Amino acid sequence: MRPTLAPLLALAVAGCGLTATAYAQAPGTPASAAAAPASAAASAPASAPASAAAAPVGQRKLAAVDVVTIGLKLDAVDQATAEDLGRLIKSGSLQRADLRDAKNGPRFLHLAARSKDPEVVAMALKGLRTTYSNSAGRRKSNPITDDFRKVVRGRLIADDDRVLEAAFNLTNKLLTGNTPDAATLDAVIKHLADASPGRRIRAIDALVNVADFQLDSPRKGPLKEKVTTALLTALEAATEPAVLASGLETLGQVGFPEMPLAARALTLANKHVAHGEPAVRGMAMLVISRVAKNGDAAALATVTKGLSDPEALVRGAAVLGAKRIPADARVEALMKLVDDNAVPQREVGGFTDLEGRPGSVRVRAGGSRVCVGALDALYDGFGSKGLKAPAATGKTGTDALLALRRDTVKAWYAKQGKK
Repeated sequence: MRPTLAPLLALAVAGCGLTATAYAQAPGTPASAAAAPASAAASAPASAPASAAAAPVGQRKLAAVDVVTIGLKLDAVDQATAEDLGRLIKSGSLQRADLRDAKNGPRFLHLAARSKDPEVVAMALKGLRTTYSNSAGRRKSNPITDDFRKVVRGRLIADDDRVLEAAFNLTNKLLTGNTPDAATLDAVIKHLADASPGRRIRAIDALVNVADFQLDSPRKGPLKEKVTTALLTALEAATEPAVLASGLETLGQVGFPEMPLAARALTLANKHVAHGEPAVRGMAMLVISRVAKNGDAAALATVTKGLSDPEALVRGAAVLGAKRIPADARVEALMKLVDDNAVPQREVGGFTDLEGRPGSVRVRAGGSRVCVGALDALYDGFGSKGLKAPAATGKTGTDALLALRRDTVKAWYAKQGKK
């Protein structure tokens, strides 16, 4: 009788059960203990099956995957062990130790490229995440190769969402650093035009791995403009609140007044700053706060209004742009927020993620609380006016320090003759 695939399917994608990072950190079975062949690991009592901690998901229609052509050649022993790994994946008996064993890296690469079974491919990609590294100093891992790149690119065009999710989880190995893999970046960008909101959101997440895009400062070369153009194009066509919130948050995090296409980004943000969904409204405010130039009268009016918005996320985002407000008015507005303990965070759903579950996006702006951002803005903006941040000792707790910073600001404010 064929075993249920639900636990295995859940593990084959990110965000459910233990992630690949969790495998690497999970206590109990060190990586060195995984040297036994995959077939032996199935009977090892000290190591739980890799699927054991995964939450079940609903059954989904399987989408066939094509073979990816690579040059890797396995000897007879590795070929047999790879077949064992494939059988363990199908039975839900693959061990965590197998996923962490660097010796299994080429075997997982073989399965990820040459298997047509989406279950096997998705889990093999999961194995690649823990057995390959782009860090030359990482021990017990395999270096990134052209075959590895071909597999990731090939699986980024898969029709099966679990395979695609597992491939997205490998893009950080190819997009980080000074020279991101151009073909992988292009494959990710194509998903920004996908009909699936879940795929678009996943692509937005992957773009942040591109260093020249993620840094909020001028960069040489075309990558910042290329990625920004692709993201803006996708957001201008988007209607789903989760997609808009995710994309605007990313745009706000990497934005600055001299960024490429700043005017276009502001046009998009101004379109959505009055959106009915607070998550979208807050992230549009974040873009305006980060991208608008000083002296922009429209941005000044928007930020000023945002400081008194009923939604904490919008207030938190507006605080980041408060430096544009004239000093006297800024003090008044920010002082109203120094006791605002609301968390500037919001969650929005309305789509299906690549695991087949109801998806959600969580966005935030500013500090851990609205008051933290307001206090930061006051200390940063009025140091020359005699407002000095209190010194914390090693014994000063977070709450105690926050209270001390509040009291210091209020005492300074009282000395200004303000009511």
